[in-house]
Amino acid sequence: MNTSSQVIGWQGLSVVVPEDWTVGAVEGDRREGYLRVDGPDFPRLEVRWSEAGKTDLDKTVQRYLQQLTRTKSQVPVETDDQTRFISRRKVGKDQIRPFLWRGENAGYGVGWICKCGRLVLAQVLGDRDEPGLEALAVEILSHLEDHARQGWNLWSLYDLSTELPEGFQLTKTQLRAGLTELTFDRKPERVVTARWGMAETALRGTTLRSWAVTRLWKALRNFRPNSEEFSFRGHEGLRITGEAAAPLGMAVRLGKHLVQQSHADQLVGYVWHCAPSNRIYVVYGMVDVTHRDLLDQIRDRTICHE
Repeated sequence: MNTSSQVIGWQGLSVVVPEDWTVGAVEGDRREGYLRVDGPDFPRLEVRWSEAGKTDLDKTVQRYLQQLTRTKSQVPVETDDQTRFISRRKVGKDQIRPFLWRGENAGYGVGWICKCGRLVLAQVLGDRDEPGLEALAVEILSHLEDHARQGWNLWSLYDLSTELPEGFQLTKTQLRAGLTELTFDRKPERVVTARWGMAETALRGTTLRSWAVTRLWKALRNFRPNSEEFSFRGHEGLRITGEAAAPLGMAVRLGKHLVQQSHADQLVGYVWHCAPSNRIYVVYGMVDVTHRDLLDQIRDRTICHE
């Protein structure tokens, strides 16, 4: 890849792609879903995943290629499920099934079943006669990972890049102009990470503290929050802490901990203004008292600028 690159992460998947590619579509959850990454002009990468179960990998690839041949097109689709354009060593899997197809466009893909029980079908797309498409596919598919690293999942898209312990499940997303916000639950605990754009405009005539109060008061209304200034990577920031407005009594809390039952009555959060990227980043969570340092770890794994 001769251009600058970025890492996109979603539902335990991560892949390195050119910097001018962007997420075009995401669907599903950890068990089954779809990710599409678009180039400047058209879709360039598709990844589908599902629980493998007793799935036959060869038949799955053949079935997908058969569907392509039935697609109405001015140019008949030619398929090849015996190609060896990419090796098991490159992909890092014991069993793979490379495939390619050509019609009006072309795709170089590979399917595999990971030891974690996930079936993955991924393909790099391009023009039918695009020079270097095969080499590009090898490079991208070789760097596609399909499960957590050391217990942490990467979540990275639309200028928000962070990591969460794999026990947290994505439960809500806001993906719109100027805001990327992801909400994760590990019941009863909750963590929210967000990236706001055009920070200079948002902070014009106000302070970061006032901005945070306006944006976060509704989410934090069941807590008694306190804030203090702090510096993170040289950026102006706020540290927010608090306890539930109606906290558990000590006896009840002790009882829950004795039976290893979490209770999310502690608020810990961070807000900082990253001037080099002109963005505001927010990381906060409602967690058990024994997990208060978790938000520090997530904050440290959140990238605001390179």
